[in-house]
Amino acid sequence: MSLETAVLWQRQVDGINDVQRAVGGGTVALRRTVRGRPAVDDAIAFTNREPVLEVATVVLVVDGGFAPMKALVSSSGGFLSCISYEGNAAWLEQLSRMKQAFDVRLEAQLKTDPGVG
Repeated sequence: MSLETAVLWQRQVDGINDVQRAVGGGTVALRRTVRGRPAVDDAIAFTNREPVLEVATVVLVVDGGFAPMKALVSSSGGFLSCISYEGNAAWLEQLSRMKQAFDVRLEAQLKTDPGVG
């Protein structure tokens, strides 16, 4: 991923203010809204504006006996739009409620560079 695309990625992440998780936690929709309505800033869109683009695979590894959780990060129309977890991600909700610290490691692999159209 080019530095320019990485900057766009970060700006998009910084702007996400509406995260909706499906029942069971298997899919998380990401978007930026203003006054409750979707807001698009073309200045931070990726060059590749495919309707559905699989951008990266991520593995979340949490010490303490938890199985690694695999996820797919996707974009739509040039914007980060979704994280889809393999299997049931409900344990992530349980983990977030625990009153102890865990060592967490993320392993990410770029599948398709969203900066290449």
